[in-house]
Amino acid sequence: MAMEKLVEYLVNSFFPEARVVRLHRPEDMAFYNTWVVPSLFLNGSPIARGYVPDAGKAIERIRKILGNTYSTENRLD
Repeated sequence: MAMEKLVEYLVNSFFPEARVVRLHRPEDMAFYNTWVVPSLFLNGSPIARGYVPDAGKAIERIRKILGNTYSTENRLD
């Protein structure tokens, strides 16, 4: 639940163009090579596995993955 709240906050505040996909089937988890929950991935890259990351660290990791394509409207820093 904490991971979902963090993801909702990040997407709504910083990355409104992002699409959130919740994995429910074992086949989906196998695709991302993870069996640890909670897990957070972006474009196939892991942001966190097995823990809920700090919002600032998650945003930093997301920005590294997205490069300059992220929204700068609501910056945390």
